[in-house]
Amino acid sequence: SDDESFLKLKVSEVLTEYIINFEEEKLLKNLIFSDYPFFNSSEKFSIFNTATKLIKNHDNDFLRMLILLKRRFLIKQNILEYLTEETYLNLSGFIQFRLLNNKKMLIELKQKVVEDYKLQEEYKEFIDMLKFFVETQKNRCPKLHIIFEENGEYLILNERNKNITKSCFEEFIETKEQNNLNNEDVLISSLITLAPRKVFLHFESENYNKKIVNTIE
Repeated sequence: SDDESFLKLKVSEVLTEYIINFEEEKLLKNLIFSDYPFFNSSEKFSIFNTATKLIKNHDNDFLRMLILLKRRFLIKQNILEYLTEETYLNLSGFIQFRLLNNKKMLIELKQKVVEDYKLQEEYKEFIDMLKFFVETQKNRCPKLHIIFEENGEYLILNERNKNITKSCFEEFIETKEQNNLNNEDVLISSLITLAPRKVFLHFESENYNKKIVNTIE
C-alpha cells in the first residue's frame, strides 16, 4: 500500500542518517585499528581523525559533498530493497554484510589516508635530515635569493645579487639526466650544497609550486 511504501521510505531515510552520522565512524575506526600493527595508538588515532573529517565534510568541499551524497544514496537504496523483502532488520548485520559498496568506499578512504600519512612521515624525516645536514655545514653562504619566475623556472642570486643559477644547475645536469630529476629536485640539491644561512623568496606571480616553498621553509 501507499502508506506502507511511505513508511518504508521514512524508515530508510532515518536509518541512512543514523548510519552516516554514527555507524560509519565506528566501522572506520574498527577498520583502522584492526589493521596496521606497525602504527601505535597515537598514530592510529591521528589517521582516524583525518579520515573522520573526510567523511563528515566539515569543510564543505564540493568533491566530499558528492561522495557523501553517493554514500547516502547507496545506503538508502540498500535499505529500501531490504525492506521490500524483510520486515525485521538487524542493523549491525545489515551494515556488515549488505552495505558492501559503502564498506568498500570506506576501505578505499582508509587506505588513501594511511598512504598520505606515510608520505607525510617520510617527508618529515626527509626535512629533519636536510636540517641536520645544513646545520652541520661549516662553510655556509650568508644568504641566497630565489626568484620564482612566471614560466615556472627559478633564478638563484647570491648575497651580492649575482645570478648563480647556471653554475648551481650545471653541477647537477648529469645527475638530473641520469635520475630523471626535475627543476625542483635540482633547486633543493643546490640549496643543500650551498647551505645558506638565510633564504629570501621572491615571486613574480601567484602561480608557483607551493610544496617546494614549504620544503625550502
